[in-house]
Formats: sequence, structure tokens, C-alpha cells
Amino acid sequence: MKFFICIFLLSIATMSFAENLYTDDYSTCMELSGGNDFEMSVCISSEYAVQDKKLNEVYKKLMSQLSDQRKQALREAQRQWIVYTEKNCAFYGDPDGGTMAQLSAQECMLSSRAERAKELEMFLEK
Repeated sequence: MKFFICIFLLSIATMSFAENLYTDDYSTCMELSGGNDFEMSVCISSEYAVQDKKLNEVYKKLMSQLSDQRKQALREAQRQWIVYTEKNCAFYGDPDGGTMAQLSAQECMLSSRAERAKELEMFLEK
């Protein structure tokens, strides 16, 4: 079972790389982890920090370009997105699923951040 979850996590990471959502360092880190839970967790945590920073930067830049009414709409949408993401990804972290479930929850948080940043980038004035 652990093997299949590792393959699942690596396939998610690979799909995201194809979309240029994650850094090359993440790809390298995951490859070098050799499927070791702790090492994969370290890779995910490092990339999460990168993606979280990117999301915050994109959000702030977008907020600076919006009217007051649109700022309020985005602020509310972002708050709801945060609530949804936390609850959704917590579901992945099945307490009976062991460390692989925790890795799945981490990957969920990572991919959610990367995808949200990309989504908000589409609204930026170039």
C-alpha cells in the first residue's frame, strides 16, 4: 500500500511539473528522496514555503490592481478558499492512514497553494 501511495504522490508532483507549478528543486528533491517518507515530507515542506510565498505575492499584487468593491470580493473569496482548503486537505490526513496519509495531506496543501497562485495570476494586469 505504501508503495502505491508513493507512486501516487510522485505522479501528482510530475503532473504539476508539467504545468510548471512547482520548482525544479522540488522535482529533484522528490527524486532524491527515494520514496523515504521523511525525505518526501521535507521536500513538500520546502516547496510549500515557496508556493505560499508566491501565492501571497500574487494576492497582494492583484489586490493593488482592484477597485474597492473587487478587493472586498477577492478578500471574501480568499477567506473561503482558505477554509475549504484546510478542511479538504485535513480529510486527506486520515488518522488511520499512517505517514502516507499525512504526506497526502501535505501534498494537498502544496498543490492547492500552487494552483491558487496560478489561478489568481490570470487576473493580473500585465
